[in-house]
Amino acid sequence: MSQRKYVHDLLDETGMLGSKPLDTPTDPNLKLVVDDGDVLEDPDKYRILVGKLNYLSVTRTNIAFPVSVVSQFLSSPWSSHWDAAIRILRYIKGSPGRGLLYCDHGNYRVEGFPDVDWAGHIEVDCHFVREKLQQKLILTNFVRTAEQLAYVCTNSLCSGRIKTICNKLGMYDMYAPARGGVLDKDKLVKGKLVFMSKLYLTLNI
Repeated sequence: MSQRKYVHDLLDETGMLGSKPLDTPTDPNLKLVVDDGDVLEDPDKYRILVGKLNYLSVTRTNIAFPVSVVSQFLSSPWSSHWDAAIRILRYIKGSPGRGLLYCDHGNYRVEGFPDVDWAGHIEVDCHFVREKLQQKLILTNFVRTAEQLAYVCTNSLCSGRIKTICNKLGMYDMYAPARGGVLDKDKLVKGKLVFMSKLYLTLNI
């Protein structure tokens, strides 16, 4: 599932088609603050761009964190915030066709999960998991920082870490030339399951 055309249109709208791609969506050494730079003359332009980046993050987990950061300044965006959003565009320009690869495992059942009462659901799940941990029915193992797949959603990472995590999550540039061999479906599924379980524990325990 790729939003390649959406990325192309977004780059075209912002005049970034000819820009030089970057290896990371954020500068690890830069911390955005409320009033850094100059006040934007057209704040709605910033809000529209961030809104479109939010939509893109549905299939691009690797930009979820930087998009969440620039989303914090929607009420009063400054030039530094605009520059940070533009950096995200220059990052996705490097692999516009990247998306989620879903493999056929012979299951044609469609399942839906409505968000009826998300806050209450999280609270119940949190208590349930904590109780099972105390009963030692669930065991948590130490996971090295280098193997924390959920970090891509919560931290600014270097290029190598981002690429490694994207591969483990089954996020590939569908339009990039093949580089020898076929994808290992079992590894893709295992990577996604490990990511979801670690992310769940990170957010709820």
